[in-house]
Amino acid sequence: MNNKVITILLIIAILLLSGGIIFLYLDLGESSLPHESLSNPKEENTSEKELSFNASFQSLNSNNENYEINYQKVEEGVLGAKEVNQFIKKEVEDFKEKANSEVTPLREQNFNYKYTLDIELESYQTEDYLSYILSIGEYTGGANVNQVVESFVFNKENYKEVSLSEIILPNKQDQFMQKVRSALKEKDTFPGVAESFYFSDIHCFYLTEDKINIRFSKYEIAPGAAGILEISIKKDNLL
Repeated sequence: MNNKVITILLIIAILLLSGGIIFLYLDLGESSLPHESLSNPKEENTSEKELSFNASFQSLNSNNENYEINYQKVEEGVLGAKEVNQFIKKEVEDFKEKANSEVTPLREQNFNYKYTLDIELESYQTEDYLSYILSIGEYTGGANVNQVVESFVFNKENYKEVSLSEIILPNKQDQFMQKVRSALKEKDTFPGVAESFYFSDIHCFYLTEDKINIRFSKYEIAPGAAGILEISIKKDNLL
């Protein structure tokens, strides 16, 4: 074999060897880089467990020639903020639509006022639950403001909204209602309310460390002069 052929074969061998080293380097280099999806899993999947339990509220208002609205909402990042704020947003938007469609025609009948809406928030904490109470005052004419209460209760462990039937043991609900009816008899309610009040009638409640508190809207169980009524039942072994 002449020198020319040997030289060509050596060049080919060197090229092949160089290429293998380059591919090996690239392969090792790429595989040694951390995958972006694994480097910061918390940034990619923000967990609800990062929500705060320390409720704080923001006050807002919205006014025009037909309405005056003052309301609060839960600061973002707090457990329950999404659900409560969605409810409040709908209440505000529905009220605006109602006022804008009704007030102008009423002015032709000497109605010289604005519709008004006020929404105030309260929060209550226990070791296991975070409760919100919404007090909604609505004036659309007449002598009095209509006052309604709503509640949202969240489980701190699974971050879900819960109903009263999910909190009180099923075999304890009759015992609970006996205490509720007994408490109602001590209030100045409409006749027969205590006797005809059922578990399914409870829609606004909140929890404190040792009590289950039930709040009633104006006119719900008593004359308007009674305003907002509330009863409290000791938890005992009900939960």
